[in-house]
Amino acid sequence: MRIKLSKEAIALLELSAFIISKENVFMQGTKVKLRDLDFKHLTHKLGLEIDKSEGLLQIIYKSGKHIGLILWYAIKAFLNKDKKSKEKLKESIQNSTVTKEQFINFLLKLDALTLGVLTGPLHIIDAVTGWNIVPKIKKMAETNKDILEKVFDELETVSESLKGLIKGKFRKYIKKLRELSKTEVISEVVSNSIIESFEEN
Repeated sequence: MRIKLSKEAIALLELSAFIISKENVFMQGTKVKLRDLDFKHLTHKLGLEIDKSEGLLQIIYKSGKHIGLILWYAIKAFLNKDKKSKEKLKESIQNSTVTKEQFINFLLKLDALTLGVLTGPLHIIDAVTGWNIVPKIKKMAETNKDILEKVFDELETVSESLKGLIKGKFRKYIKKLRELSKTEVISEVVSNSIIESFEEN
C-alpha cells in the first residue's frame, strides 16, 4: 500500500513522533537517532519514504541532543503542566551549552506550520531563559488555520484506511497534534499567565 501525504502532513507527523518519543532517545549520544523515534517504522508501514526529508527530526538530528531535549521538555511541560516536566526543562537548559542564537538558528530551519504549532512550548522556554524568542519569530510562525485544518482532515482520512495496531498508533499521533495545535495562537494575556504559572512553580 502506498499512501501519499502532503509535505505539511508529513511535517506534523514528524512533530507528533517527536512528542511521543521517549526521553532516553536523547541520551544515547550527541545526535538524535531517527530510528529510535519510531517515525521511520510508522512511515514504512504507510508506504512513505522519509530518509531524504529535511523535516523536524532531520533538523534535530543535525542540531544535537541538547536542543532536542530542551524542545522535548518544553513540549512536555506545556502539555502536561506538571512540576516534574518543568524542573526537567530547567535542568536541561542549565546543563547545556546551547545559546540563544543557536536555538533561534534551529527554529529558523523549521517550516512555518511546525513553528506555529510550537508557539506554546516556546513561551515556556522564554519564561525559563528570558530569551524572548516568540516575538522574534512571530511573523514567521503565523500559520493559516485553514491550512492546519486541511492537514488534520488529510491525516484523519489516512487513519480511516489503516487497520490494527498501526491505526491505533496513527490515531495517537493525531490526538497529540490536536492537543498541541490548540496553543497555536496565544494572546498576550494567556502568554503572561503561562509564564506566571511557570515561575510560581
